[in-house]
Order: sequence, then structure tokens, then C-alpha cells
Amino acid sequence: SNTMKTYFNIRYIALLIMLTTAYTGVFADGFTLTGRVVDEENNPIELATVSCLEQGKMVMTDLKGEFSISLDSGDSVVVKFSMVGYNARKRVFRRPKGKMHVEVQLPSMQALGEVVVTEKRRQTTGTERLDIKDMKSVPTASGNAVEELIQQQAGVSTHSELSSQYNVRGGSFDENSVYINNVEVYRPLLIRSGQQEGLSIINPDMVEAVADKKQKKAMELYYDLLTLKEPPMRILFLIARQFNLLLQVKELKNKGYDTRSIGEKVGLKGFIAGKYVSQAAKFKEAELKRALTDCVETEEAVKTGRMNDVMSVELLIVRRSMQSGKA
Repeated sequence: SNTMKTYFNIRYIALLIMLTTAYTGVFADGFTLTGRVVDEENNPIELATVSCLEQGKMVMTDLKGEFSISLDSGDSVVVKFSMVGYNARKRVFRRPKGKMHVEVQLPSMQALGEVVVTEKRRQTTGTERLDIKDMKSVPTASGNAVEELIQQQAGVSTHSELSSQYNVRGGSFDENSVYINNVEVYRPLLIRSGQQEGLSIINPDMVEAVADKKQKKAMELYYDLLTLKEPPMRILFLIARQFNLLLQVKELKNKGYDTRSIGEKVGLKGFIAGKYVSQAAKFKEAELKRALTDCVETEEAVKTGRMNDVMSVELLIVRRSMQSGKA
């Protein structure tokens, strides 16, 4: 009947309300967690963090290391205790209710061992020595590995990563001397000075090794330049330029000019001019002309794709160091 249906509907609704109330009551109950956070010697830890990430709640300990935090109850509640310089700790509370008290001890992080700093070399002058090994890991955008390594030193600044120019404590880049294996290298000059910037690494020892037919030494010097991240085609240009300088020195010497006059005419300073005069004496004039032709042919082989750049320069050095020395 309608009366019986109404009776059962009322009982069903009442039961549903009771179950909902009981369910809500179980999970709506909270608890209060109080306690103290201390170190290994039971000293209070001030401003330690007490947090429950699942519920998004956090408090910090007071000057006495004490805290109080209200949390929702559940099957398990994870509370984390942490502080900078200490290892964090977690406590899991099973079906917590009412008021609970806990004391947590945070162990100190293991201290670093003693560090001893020893000197590698005592610097008493304004000269800074750079290790070639450091250049292997130096990123370079322009290929000027030597200049870019200098730019990373203390007191050195640069305004463009694509330029080899730099300032040393306000001084211009061409006011400082740079030596590689005790040989002074030419600094990158401005365009108005008649020299392209960045073409600075000229090592006379490589051509001298070629002149002396010391093929192994010449190849070692070539590989050193590759380690310095010098592009093979730039090395080829520098070799050709050096042979050209030697040819000019040879011709001037044959005309009776002395070393000082030769240096002034070809733009070589100090003992570098004397070094070039000594090297030029080891070559015949025709041999230097043939070396320049060989450089041109090597460049053409690379640009036409007939040969790899690294291999082509290597073969050039091998050929020139195997010459008999006669034109």
C-alpha cells in the first residue's frame, strides 16, 4: 500500500542520513600534535619545520624547539621534521585522535672533512702561465682559443664573444705580450693597422722543424695547434704567411740588408726578426716559392672538396719536411 511505501522510504532516508553523518564524523575528526624538536645533545632546535605535505599544513618551532599543529585524522598521517644543517625525519601516526605529544631528535649532517690548499706555483710577477690542457675544455665561438682563454683570467674583460680583443685592467689587448712555448706570438691588430683580427698564432718552430727536416716535431706542433682549437685552414694561412715572410726576408738578405733593416721592412720586432733571418738561411729561394705554391694547391684541394682540411694540412707539412732542400 501507499502507507507501507512511505514508511520504507522514510526509514531508508533516515538510515542514509545516519551513515553519512557517521562517515563524515570519522574523517572530519582532527587531532592536535604537540612536541619538541632537539639535536643530538638534546638542545632545542629553533625554527625547525614541522609539516604535513598531504594536508598542506606547516608550523615552525619556537625558541624552545616546541610546536603545536592541528591536523585531520586518517588511517595514517605522515609528519616531516626538517631543519637546515640537520637530516630530516618523518613520523607516521596510525589513526591519530585527540591530543598527541612527540619529541623528535634531528641528527646533524656529516661535516665536510678538512680541506688543505697547497700552492702549485708562487706568482711574484705580473706574468700568468696558462696550461694547454685547459684549452681542451674551453668553448670557442670564433676559434681564437688562446685569446678566449686569456679573456677568462682575472682582471681581463671583453665586450664581444666573437672578437679576440680584450682589456687587461683597462689596457688594450695589444699592450700585452703573449708567448707560446717561449715564442712571442703576434697580437690581433685592428683592420686599420693592415692586419686581420684574430690571425695571431704564428709559431716559427713548426716551419723551422720543416726546414730542419724534423717531421715528427713539425707534426707535434701541428697537433698542438689543433688542440688549441685553431681551425686547419687558419693554420694553413699562417703557414703560408710565414713562408711568405721567409721569402721576403730571404730576398732582402740577398740584397744586402742587415737584420734590423729587414725587421723594419717586413714588420718584425726584436729577436723575432733575427729568428726569421736564421730560418730563411735554411731554405733556398726557389724552395720557399715552391712551398707557397704548395699552400695554394692545398687550399684549392680543400675548397673543391677533394681533401679533408685536417688531412690536407698534415700532408702539406709531411711533404715540405720530406723535401731534399734543393730547388
